[in-house]
Amino acid sequence: MNSVERHFVIWNPELRADITYRDTTYPDFPLPRLVFGVRMLEDGKVAECSIGVAADETPTPETRMFRYPFSNVYQDGKVCSRNNILPRYRKLSALRHFPRYLLELPDNDDMYSSENNKLGLGHQELLEHLKGRDPAYYYSDILVPNGNTLYDFICGR
Repeated sequence: MNSVERHFVIWNPELRADITYRDTTYPDFPLPRLVFGVRMLEDGKVAECSIGVAADETPTPETRMFRYPFSNVYQDGKVCSRNNILPRYRKLSALRHFPRYLLELPDNDDMYSSENNKLGLGHQELLEHLKGRDPAYYYSDILVPNGNTLYDFICGR
């Protein structure tokens, strides 16, 4: 933190969200355990964000991290928000809504890689394969470790 910006990491408690891929909405879609890094300017504007996938356990600095299996996220975890305007939060407590905001932005195939899932599926194939499944399925059949820990994710913000 400094007088110009602050950095936050949000442990997302929700394992489901409504997501949209192109013109298809997937209501109540299962998700792995996500963490969000946020760089916020002094006026409350989110200037940059990142997404990480953590092991589904009580978080510690040693918690293993995985590749993000979907799109619009660079290899370093930073999110490409495209033409979407990131929000401004007047109250810090409202930042808890940021994960849902980000997850509900329409998705496409930008930066998607089938190497980010064990099954090697294309983006739409992966979404269709995962809908209706339990979030625990990610950890047994989908996620690819990225060699980092939660500590690495936090320090990289």
